[in-house]
Amino acid sequence: LSYFDFLNVMLGRKRYKVYLWMYDISDGFAERWSWLLLGQSFKGIWHTGVVVEWPEKSSEFWFGGSLFESKPGTTPFGAPVEKRFLGYTYKKHAEAWDYISRHCASEFTRQNYDVLTHNCNHFSEKLSMFLRNEHIPDEVLKQPDMVMET
Repeated sequence: LSYFDFLNVMLGRKRYKVYLWMYDISDGFAERWSWLLLGQSFKGIWHTGVVVEWPEKSSEFWFGGSLFESKPGTTPFGAPVEKRFLGYTYKKHAEAWDYISRHCASEFTRQNYDVLTHNCNHFSEKLSMFLRNEHIPDEVLKQPDMVMET
């Protein structure tokens, strides 16, 4: 039990599971052909959303030109290829929405979107840092850099 966890438990806060849902927007093409086209193998070209399981409801937060909150599994991206467990948060739903509206809404817009440097994975990273103070996996966040280096 970390000191941070201890303080939250002593303050009566509950912890909630956090996942990174990973959708392959290449629909399997990357896994089959990336080694030939790019010289290295990628399991997918990732779109991600952050899913938090609160008792009152589970939510998936994602960026797609605007910021969205959806019931997990109802986004336009179909079924995720992977649901990666990231850890736990002590943040409540209202705290997450407050953070998104105050700190993310003006940054993650259609005008600011860039497929390589400012996309859904960067939003997932920012939200993960708020919820858990930990980064999302490098294989997701740095995938554009890895592609550009080939």
